[in-house]
Amino acid sequence: MITWKCLYKLDKEELLGIINDIKNGESYTVLGWEDTYPTNDDILKYAAGCGVR
Repeated sequence: MITWKCLYKLDKEELLGIINDIKNGESYTVLGWEDTYPTNDDILKYAAGCGVR
């Protein structure tokens, strides 16, 4: 799990590590809390907007 506040504070290297975790099957989505915490899709979209893929 990662909060929106923490997500926005990550540098590109840290964000790349999370993206690699998601691509390797780790989930950052908190079931039942999708409206409060970012989902895997939210994180991927945010990273893409930052130029991290």
